[in-house]
Amino acid sequence: MAAYAFLDELEVEDYRQIDPQLFAECIGLKVRAVKLPGLDGCLMRLGKHGTILRNSLVDYPPRVRFTIAHELGHWFLHPNHSQDYLFEENALARYKRSQVEDEANTFAGALLMPRKWFGKGLVNIPPLVQPIIELADKFDVSIMAATKRYMDLTLMPSVAISSDGEHVRWTWPSNGAKVFIRAGMEIDPDSTAYDCQDTPEQATRIGPVKSTGDMWFPNPFSDDEVLIEEQSCRLNQDIVLTLVRII
Repeated sequence: MAAYAFLDELEVEDYRQIDPQLFAECIGLKVRAVKLPGLDGCLMRLGKHGTILRNSLVDYPPRVRFTIAHELGHWFLHPNHSQDYLFEENALARYKRSQVEDEANTFAGALLMPRKWFGKGLVNIPPLVQPIIELADKFDVSIMAATKRYMDLTLMPSVAISSDGEHVRWTWPSNGAKVFIRAGMEIDPDSTAYDCQDTPEQATRIGPVKSTGDMWFPNPFSDDEVLIEEQSCRLNQDIVLTLVRII
């Protein structure tokens, strides 16, 4: 993978040495903080020269780190790619759903959370919220970024679900899980996600709860019972993170 080759080229020997802004400067890319309405960042390229613009209104360090790592992904993966067109009307909404954005996100996840170090936190643990929160803090990334990286690497059939406690917003399945949960789906009142609506932020972690998977995987055409292990945590006022492991 390009991210791992880049880390090897820079002779990074410890995850605590991972500094995306320093990495950018090491290869001659400038990083500038400017106001970017609607954008966390973008890459401006002219031949062999480039500048990473990051939104000066964003001051959450893990988000800034991910933004710079994401733009480094564009630099390595999309050599003919410049994002000046994003300032054109209606371009941004189309671009956020594009394949190149997914590829840059994957690069950023691998760069900030390399398998050989991040993966050590996945050994012999179920997909519970607390270990992921600890990994996010350890690698200086957001909880959502750590969750997605966890799902990319874990061998357990698992699903991460973001909701407001009442309706699903997005899901992120592991490689071993097929998911039919859809955005907008109502949350079952018996789930830990629903219970998290009135809990303090990151103070109460419910579960793990073993139960049938009907609330997440309803299948009227099968008599097989799906057993799951589930845990939820209210990350902030608007977001409940639920992790489901299919047993």
